[in-house]
Amino acid sequence: MLPYDAYGAHLFGDVIEPSAVGLLISAPSPQARQLLAERARQSHVVTRVRVQTVTADVIHGEPRYQIVVTEIGPSLTPAGLPGGRAELEVVPQTPAFGIVKANDTRLVGKSFLGFFRWFRAGEEPRLHWHLASDDAETIDAVREAALPSAT
Repeated sequence: MLPYDAYGAHLFGDVIEPSAVGLLISAPSPQARQLLAERARQSHVVTRVRVQTVTADVIHGEPRYQIVVTEIGPSLTPAGLPGGRAELEVVPQTPAFGIVKANDTRLVGKSFLGFFRWFRAGEEPRLHWHLASDDAETIDAVREAALPSAT
């Protein structure tokens, strides 16, 4: 299992894409499609998920959110999420914090395409993630990325 380094954070930075919540809608650039393909190849799990709950809390004076997502439909990778669900921690230092803070309860019931990877972090592996738009174009791009290129 790999340590969580700058490259891991680039692919799995605990991000909710703004376009996935209806902000900054634009056609994906070729670089964004390459990044999506690399993220798909590096993921332990790629699957459609639905937000079940969003819980806000303050711990040691720091606000945080916990998002519980559950798989919907079959995983796009051989393995799915353990138990069909994941708990995503969102603290102020994570890129998703602003989107969650602005949309907290509106996220409940929303579906995303989730990219998940576990990294080495002490004794227990730590899950890092990226949530993208749950649309046919994104899913098709992930399926394309999983296919070996023709030679």
